[in-house]
Amino acid sequence: MLATIVANCVTLGMYSHQPGFDESQLGQFLQAADYYFLGVFSLEMLLKVLAMGLVLAPGTYLRSGWNILDGTVVALGYVDVLMSGSSVTALRAVRVLRPLRTITHIKGLRSGWFSLLSLFMIIANTAVMAAASYPMDPAWAAASETLNISFTFYFAMELLVKLTGLGPRRYIKDRMNQFDALVVAASLVEVALLLAPGDDSSTSSMSVLRTTRLMRVFKLARSWKELNRIITAVLRSFSQVCYLSLLLLLFVYIIALMGMQLFSHKFSSCDVDGAQQLCPPGVPRHECPSYPDCYVQCSESQAATWFAVPGSPYNGLAWCERFPRGDSLAGSSLCNATSSVPGVPADAPSAASSPSTDTYSYWAQVGKATVPDSRFDNIGWALLTTFQLVTTENWNNVIALSEARGESPALRRADLESEPSAWTAQGSFTLGTAVSPRGMPDTRRFAALVVPPKEPSQLPVASSSAGSFTAKFAVARSGGSVPRFSRLSGMPDEQDVDPNSGARSSSSSIKLSGTSCCVLGPENWLRQKLAQLITHKQFENGILLLIFCSSIILALEMPSLDHDGLFFNTLEFIDMAFVVLFALEALVKILVRGFVANGPGSYLRNPWNMLDFFIVVIGVVMMAITLAGGDVHSLSSLRALRTLRALRPLRVASRLEGMKVVVDALFASLPPLGNIVLVCLLFYLVFGIMGVHLLAGRLYSCQDMAGNLLHSEYVLPQGQYITRAWCEDAAAQVTTSAYHSVLNVTMPAYTSQRRWVNRVANFDNILTAILTLFQISTTELWVNTMYDSVAAVGIDQQPRDGHNPALAVFFVVFMIFGCFFVLQLFIATALEQFAKMHQEKGRSVLLTAQQEEWLTIERMIADTNLEPQPVPPSRSRWRVAVFKAVISSWAELLVMAAIIANVLLMALTHADMSPAWQDFMSYANVGFTAFFTLEAAAKLLALGWRQYLRDGWCRFDLFVVAVSIAGVCVDLATPQNLEVLPLLRVLRLVRVFRLIPKAEGLRNLLRTLVFSLPALGNIGGVLLLFFFMYAVVGMNLFGAVKHGQSLDRHSNFSNVGMALVVLFRMITGESWNGIMQDCMVTSECMLVLQDASVTSVAGQVPVSFTAGTWLDAGDALVKQLPAELLGNHCSPAPLAAVVYFCSFVLLCGLVLVNFVIGVIIDNMQSSNSSEDMPISSYHVERFTRAWSELDPSASHYIPAVDLSSLLRELPPPMGVRGEEGEQAKIQSIVMSVDIPIRKKNKVHFLETLHALAGRVAGTFVPEGEEAKVHRRLHPRLPLPPADPADAPKYTVAHFYAALYVQAAVRGFLRRHALCGVGGATMGFHSMASVGAQSMSFAALGEGLSPRPDEEGEAPR
Repeated sequence: MLATIVANCVTLGMYSHQPGFDESQLGQFLQAADYYFLGVFSLEMLLKVLAMGLVLAPGTYLRSGWNILDGTVVALGYVDVLMSGSSVTALRAVRVLRPLRTITHIKGLRSGWFSLLSLFMIIANTAVMAAASYPMDPAWAAASETLNISFTFYFAMELLVKLTGLGPRRYIKDRMNQFDALVVAASLVEVALLLAPGDDSSTSSMSVLRTTRLMRVFKLARSWKELNRIITAVLRSFSQVCYLSLLLLLFVYIIALMGMQLFSHKFSSCDVDGAQQLCPPGVPRHECPSYPDCYVQCSESQAATWFAVPGSPYNGLAWCERFPRGDSLAGSSLCNATSSVPGVPADAPSAASSPSTDTYSYWAQVGKATVPDSRFDNIGWALLTTFQLVTTENWNNVIALSEARGESPALRRADLESEPSAWTAQGSFTLGTAVSPRGMPDTRRFAALVVPPKEPSQLPVASSSAGSFTAKFAVARSGGSVPRFSRLSGMPDEQDVDPNSGARSSSSSIKLSGTSCCVLGPENWLRQKLAQLITHKQFENGILLLIFCSSIILALEMPSLDHDGLFFNTLEFIDMAFVVLFALEALVKILVRGFVANGPGSYLRNPWNMLDFFIVVIGVVMMAITLAGGDVHSLSSLRALRTLRALRPLRVASRLEGMKVVVDALFASLPPLGNIVLVCLLFYLVFGIMGVHLLAGRLYSCQDMAGNLLHSEYVLPQGQYITRAWCEDAAAQVTTSAYHSVLNVTMPAYTSQRRWVNRVANFDNILTAILTLFQISTTELWVNTMYDSVAAVGIDQQPRDGHNPALAVFFVVFMIFGCFFVLQLFIATALEQFAKMHQEKGRSVLLTAQQEEWLTIERMIADTNLEPQPVPPSRSRWRVAVFKAVISSWAELLVMAAIIANVLLMALTHADMSPAWQDFMSYANVGFTAFFTLEAAAKLLALGWRQYLRDGWCRFDLFVVAVSIAGVCVDLATPQNLEVLPLLRVLRLVRVFRLIPKAEGLRNLLRTLVFSLPALGNIGGVLLLFFFMYAVVGMNLFGAVKHGQSLDRHSNFSNVGMALVVLFRMITGESWNGIMQDCMVTSECMLVLQDASVTSVAGQVPVSFTAGTWLDAGDALVKQLPAELLGNHCSPAPLAAVVYFCSFVLLCGLVLVNFVIGVIIDNMQSSNSSEDMPISSYHVERFTRAWSELDPSASHYIPAVDLSSLLRELPPPMGVRGEEGEQAKIQSIVMSVDIPIRKKNKVHFLETLHALAGRVAGTFVPEGEEAKVHRRLHPRLPLPPADPADAPKYTVAHFYAALYVQAAVRGFLRRHALCGVGGATMGFHSMASVGAQSMSFAALGEGLSPRPDEEGEAPR
């Protein structure tokens, strides 16, 4: 029911009071939808009455005030239906109360009756204000005004009641009451202005005051807990970032001041070739505009005449004036002269009677200077432009303007000694445009009227404006002893393995229970065989292959295919085969698991199976329609149903665990995002209503047929402005302009085709306003919308640049709240939910923090590898010298410096290089190539070819050297330039990555990136999956839509490949809304394919169409043309385009892409937390480095006797480096670890590392968790012997104990030999005791070495 109410709210918002709307297609659809909703609500009320009773007993239907509200709304709906055709505007207005029914379905909003009444009035007031639109039915406008005044008086009465009941002190203590009092005061002022007699000059002020009533919506925070939490979070964020915000504001202010100093009044230009901005001679500077007009120089012979100037906004003409003007504005009585231009009096004075030309210059004004909206003329515009740079919207345009700046045009004067202009009155010309300075890709332009004159044979013909101008839219934890840890000498027993881990369970893991489909019991042989089938490891692989092949078929079904062709029919047949196979898969699983009532394991109890079943049902329905002879491509409803096949690739996610986790996280984050979405919509609703009341109907403009915005100053006299009436008057002629009317000069009359059009992103009603605000919140073209709104003058009036700069505050405030807070709050909630789910999945509730740390350390050990170290040559001394040189640090730095110098030199390559510079570049390349060749030869000589080729970096160096030598040879042998060779030489820069291990910060970042790759791969796979689905849907919906400004031959949905490119562009936020708007086209999108002639609607006048004519989709003549003569390139449904593009931006652009950020942040936090563990990556790295010095060949084995040397090199807690009493501590460590002795008395790398780390941080963990880590370690451990009797029996503790006893015995024997047999006074046992006490354990590392026996056993 909640979804139905929300849908009804949407349809109510789509309703318009425009005359004739009820008869339109949308109006009829909304009326039918209203009957549907009325029926659903009636059924709901009837069921509740039957279940609860009507009114007599307690708890019955009408004993609840909420049910009374529901019943009232339903009853008034029936009154509206029964009185259809009558004047029931007031009753229809009651329909706006339907959104109040959502309160009965949302928890937390119910309270006492007084608060409930106020809540009702707040929501009703908001609903009435949201119902405003343009155009609005006068009756509804009057009714809404009456309702608004009533609401104002109610809230004033509420204030008085609270003030009386609470008293002034208690009332003022509540900040919400203070806020409410301000809103009531503003509302009363608005009512006073509304009721006061006078003109409409205070309309704008009233709109601002009226929007303050919307602030009352935030009183819902008292009852709406989620809103209260979010508002509290936003306010807390304000307080926490207060100083940071002040610092940011300070920087913005400083940058704005710097911009004023550098670029004030310098962002201007002339659009006419050869024109320059100047203040004409003889004209005082204070009389010239702040941005001087544009002039071209003319000759004396052209004085007082109209002559052709390509690009002039005056229909391609310009009036030549003499300066200084003198007593007369036009000079020398030239005010009314029009030269030889037809239609101008022939007896007009000429320039022959003018004084000497030595004292005059001749110039022709060709329009006002083009001034961009983003500029630094004053502190207001500078702050606004700097804020635009902060949002990164069109910042490159501002940079381009600053780079193109020159001398301030306001200071430039005419160059009296310049040569006469080459413009002639006889030359042909093309008509240009004077562009409105928007600086955005889809900006509207102020243009001249593009029309031919009345007598084309006598005047030059004006061509299209496109002919001369291109559109711009275009710790160590050592306390206490720890137990010895089991060896890592093999895999754990089967009983130690976690049964829930690993791949998909076998068939025996499925326990058949119940009766499937009321027929097949658990012992049924068919059900058992089918269970074995679906649990076979190749079954899912086969289904994945089918899904992949089916996806290819979906991608091949392009809209441009001939539906009667062989290829298309073949694709249809293959698709039906896939439908049958997928239906069989679903049937088999249903027979095994039961459909829905066979317990928790039933087929439809799994959401993924529900998705599979839904897709199969769609396929079966489409196949049935096709086999029945229906055309699934013609009907729009079937066409939309067919696009749902694009969900088929989503089934891959249910079969790949990595992607399944991401999709589960995505959908699990949706419920917590529900409240955030409602709060976001509330903010959008508030700002949307503000926008409607401020800008509804004010963004219309008069444009020519090319879509260029007309400038009043070029077509009307001074003080007059374009209106809708003038624009729609096709007979209105242009005879003067603002500039020439002051001179009393008449222009040659001309007319043009023009139209009064609305901006696509507008605020005419609440739905389009919310959509516009959503586009703005993504920072996409918000600057365009802001400056177009600033230029808005009023309803039916042409916009004028900078007319109402105060409106920019509305957009800046919305960007701060709607983009920087509300939208980022949406993203933060998604990331928080993702991190919470990751934490819940990544950590078992049965594990302590210490156990988690130990498992993390074990995983880190499992990922540790040894790299072979270069071994110096053993015989040749001079090779040893070369070896020491090439592996030294200074040699590495020298090579890196050479690489960077080489790349920097290559970066200096540019076009039009001089021969000397080319020779220098060639010689330098030879020098660098020789240096790197010498380096490679030295390394090859020092290391030998085996060691050299074993190192990956050396192989890479050799490849680059070979390519470089080939490049030099080609350069010397032929003058032909092979572009690929310099590109390959740039690969040398990759060697800079070898410096990463020496930079700790870079090393940590790279490690974080590497650890993030698996999760990023899963997210990337899901993102690619969604990309493919949206590409298929987009191809089916918009593949044939007519191209527009953003939807063009480079960006369209004609095939899957192009659609993927467009979606990737959209995910970056680049003009996604422009593509959406082009995909909503319904006008001039029906293409006439052949010449045709039909009878008009009146049935009297025949109408002919030529091939290539574009018609509107709603044109009545379209229905009369045969279908085969029309090509439908219209949007299938504008609403579908809105849902498609907005859902993609939200789902992929905001949620999934930010999951990538969440993964990286999570891994960075894990990396930082791992550094605080008892054994960190630093300790593991030090262990690896020390081991490599003892095992340079990376054999993973060292003699057990070298363990003491290893411990001396390791820092605590793993070793004793820098510690006092090393010998005693080494003895303690060796005797406490359990490292097995392998053959030849050696120890293994991983076993040693694991034992030393376990001595510090080890703890007992559940066997299942331990087994998961052991599975990762097992492949890199020594292979277990074939005979279990040959398994290691001794540890390093045994080995060193034997060495200890051996040293003691040898000491005794040595002292016994020195003292002689007769001199011995001590017995053997006492001597052994004394020898043991006197023998230092350090002897183990001072020359004592084991004598391994032939079997490799430790001494005994």
